[in-house]
Amino acid sequence: RVPQARIWFFFDRSNRAFAEGKTAEGLLYLSNAYEFDPGNYAVGLTLAKNYQAARPLASDQIFARLLREHPAEHNATAQEWFRALLARGNFGKVAELAHDEALADPAHAYVWMRALLFATRQTGDDSPLRILLADSSPAAALWHQLIEAELLVRAGRRAQARAALSVSWPALPSGNTEFMLYYRVRTLTALGESMDALDLLLRTPVHLDDEAAATLTLDAYAAAGAQRSLQTE
Repeated sequence: RVPQARIWFFFDRSNRAFAEGKTAEGLLYLSNAYEFDPGNYAVGLTLAKNYQAARPLASDQIFARLLREHPAEHNATAQEWFRALLARGNFGKVAELAHDEALADPAHAYVWMRALLFATRQTGDDSPLRILLADSSPAAALWHQLIEAELLVRAGRRAQARAALSVSWPALPSGNTEFMLYYRVRTLTALGESMDALDLLLRTPVHLDDEAAATLTLDAYAAAGAQRSLQTE
């Protein structure tokens, strides 16, 4: 039990150092703990999170290793890595992670698709979307229609984008269908097609949570300049 005791000794010392505001000392102790047991998930995750500002490349390497070596903690690790990347504005890496996770977990892919859309808008690089569009796997095919519409919007082809957003879209696993509707309504509103957006929201038999539905409705009325309807809503 000596190696295990050594690990938790350094881990405890690192926590104390962080609590006292001694960041450099805390990182040193934490790094020592991880060196003694690189298979320790808790220590590795803590080190990756604390490295994200001072040593971002090392942080990314540890996060990637945790994803590979701890499949039972995959979702939690991916979310923590996403938060770390977002905090330091590494949108290119966010796009890579979101692309991979959208394929790895189709049931919750909508979370990562939203992250992918956001990240590629920040970078101005559509290649992650085009790679997904060219992917014929079932997990990627779920998103082909959305990606085609998004690329039309980004290309400024408004008429084609409006047509693509207005046609019938297939039902997807729970959560994904709701996000599809949210995306379509919000994008139509952004294109200046507020009435089409409201019509789509009202006629599509998909239940959005009340907050999302109210937000989309208010946005559409505001964009249309329908002040009386906006105030009534």
